Amino acid sequence: MTAIDFAARGLAARALAQLRRNIFTRQSHPAPGADRIPFWNNDAGAVSWLEAGNGLSLEDNVLSTTGPGWTPIGAAAPNGAPFVEFTDIPQGHSDLFIELNGISHDGPSQTLDIAVSDGATFSAGVPISGALGTGAHVGAGFAIPGYTRDVTSLTVRLDSLSPSPSLNGNGNGYFRIIACTGGIRGLRFQWAEGASFDAGSIALHAR
Repeated sequence: MTAIDFAARGLAARALAQLRRNIFTRQSHPAPGADRIPFWNNDAGAVSWLEAGNGLSLEDNVLSTTGPGWTPIGAAAPNGAPFVEFTDIPQGHSDLFIELNGISHDGPSQTLDIAVSDGATFSAGVPISGALGTGAHVGAGFAIPGYTRDVTSLTVRLDSLSPSPSLNGNGNGYFRIIACTGGIRGLRFQWAEGASFDAGSIALHAR
């Protein structure tokens, strides 16, 4: 082995030692404030912190899967608002679940409408309920499967949430075919005749 070989090995060893110090000391990488995994970010040309994403958890030096559960991605308590919009819906999931909990309005009898957006334009609203009177306090939970596809569908029926626990509704519902090229990137809920929400909440989940 030549002197050049020894020198090259020495440089490589020192470079590796420096890399280890850079990764595992706060001098070059401040503490991230939570459990993270160091990794080489080729775009940045530097070591960065990797965060556990959907379906993963990192705790006590153990990386675990958390299962295919629903992840909350939006919520609103729209008291006094004429509509609720969820925009910039993440496209990294497969299905959406919408929870309407005890919603009501302050106007004459009217339907609750839903509209979808491709990220640029909202569709016209279509009813997902029958005519509801003031103070109806109704709710529903329904899914939109495959929301990142160009065509999907939903089925929903709003009904009373009291008493609790109870099973309400007669099985009839509203079935809607959704055409949204590039997938659903926004949802809007509003009362057909322009009333405002005066109670309840709307939550959006994804998986």
